Amino acid sequence: MIAALARAGRAFGEPRYVLAAQRAARFVLDAMRRADGALWHRWRDGEAGIPGFLDDHAFAIHGLVELYQADFDPAWLEAAERLQLRQDALFRVDGGDYVVHDGTDPHVIARRVEPIDNVVPSAAR
Repeated sequence: MIAALARAGRAFGEPRYVLAAQRAARFVLDAMRRADGALWHRWRDGEAGIPGFLDDHAFAIHGLVELYQADFDPAWLEAAERLQLRQDALFRVDGGDYVVHDGTDPHVIARRVEPIDNVVPSAAR
């Protein structure tokens, strides 16, 4: 949503779309970020929960980069870089592949590499 609003604001010269993207990005960075800098997966009843997955991080990074391209505030790129470093620390394994889960959930018995290259953004390399 952040990426779509930022792109639409840039493409149509519509500041209210960029403003909505900024508000959404601030919410994600303020309310959906864990103490260790990683993201939470969901927000419900005023509370964040469930450790974020690889795609949660990839889409947030994509949104922040698109937002930078809409308003040129370097804070968005800095936030994207910090989130990328955290994503690498949590999900990147030997050989450069990324696993879907961060390994903290005891119910997940195997950390698998997603072999499919999604559309945009791709969390697989």
